[in-house]
Amino acid sequence: MEFPSFKQINFHAESIARWAMVALFFSLATSRSLFAMSAFVMILAWSFSGKWHEKLTTLIDKPAALWITALVAWMYLSILWSEGSTESILYAANVQWQLLLIPIIITLAIDDRWIDKCWKAFAIGMTVLIFHIYLMQVISIPWVYSTDPSCVFFNALPQSIGLAIFSAWCIREFICSFKSNIFIKLLLIFLFVASTYSIFQVSQQRLGYLSWLLGCSVVLFLHLRSQIRWMALASMLVLFCSIIFISPKIQGRFEQAKLDVQSYDYKNNYTSIGMRLHMWTTGINSVFQSPVIGHGLGSYPIVSSNNFKDPVMCEVACRHPHNQYIFYALEFGFVGLFLFLLLLKSIFLRLRSSDESSVLPLVVVGILVSASFAESTLWYRGFMYLFVPLLAISSAVNPRKD
Repeated sequence: MEFPSFKQINFHAESIARWAMVALFFSLATSRSLFAMSAFVMILAWSFSGKWHEKLTTLIDKPAALWITALVAWMYLSILWSEGSTESILYAANVQWQLLLIPIIITLAIDDRWIDKCWKAFAIGMTVLIFHIYLMQVISIPWVYSTDPSCVFFNALPQSIGLAIFSAWCIREFICSFKSNIFIKLLLIFLFVASTYSIFQVSQQRLGYLSWLLGCSVVLFLHLRSQIRWMALASMLVLFCSIIFISPKIQGRFEQAKLDVQSYDYKNNYTSIGMRLHMWTTGINSVFQSPVIGHGLGSYPIVSSNNFKDPVMCEVACRHPHNQYIFYALEFGFVGLFLFLLLLKSIFLRLRSSDESSVLPLVVVGILVSASFAESTLWYRGFMYLFVPLLAISSAVNPRKD
């Protein structure tokens, strides 16, 4: 029996790692178990694939990978001065390592073919999710535990943001395939309408509404000719306002947000926005108690418990501050926040060109940056599963060839 050579092992491992990466993108909307299994296979095969000189060259060429690696290293170094408990530190360490999937994916998605495969896998997964959302309104599906259509596989909030990104993908594909056959165009229109309805009428998350408007507007602005760009953006805004106008439920969600702000009381913060205002205020105060190096990995639950004496309120608010920038500044100081901002800056600089390959990455990064003001997008598991792979594939985009 002839055993495969080392070169053959490297080749097959590289191929397995890339297809596991594609499966990972399919899993974003469908299954956390598949996500974990795909990530495990991808990391294992990537480790055996060799070509370390080529991987290092890729990482150096794409500085986002270096900044995220530096950020994770600083996170784990902060254990040395962490004010967190053993339990909170271990939990945080188990969450933050997932950021290392970003440089791994960047080294695997080395050309546009694999980037395109990842986006198509994401789109297929989102299509499966939409199918389940509508099917569960008429029948109980045995393999889905929840009977709530808004909680298919993931909870409603990251699900609605994922669907917003998918809606932007549908618009981009429709514009790019304008000369394709009518069936493809009708399918894309149908998927866009189905995902939009899911965001506004099923998930009903305010952040999902705004992410939909932002993502779709970015695609229209960058993909259309200047002659019709502003007309398309105006039409999108009219559509957004019309959806809000004809839906009492959506109006109620925005009215509730207004009431939450108006009724905010420092000692009574049980509303969604009221608790956020309290978390942000006390969080910023805690940042300045240790501004340079922060309170350390896993420290937020311990530090914030001093700000929320009510155990009911603390059950929600003492896990994460619902603001990624405050979260990084509190736990990792201005050093950690600076590394995070450098990561975002490096991605934006790489995506300055407005060619086809940079549009969806700009949508992802734009939604991440805006959503991070109201959610802990790179800590909360539902968001981590969504944003880590999408941020990685956005960082992997190659520069435009002039």
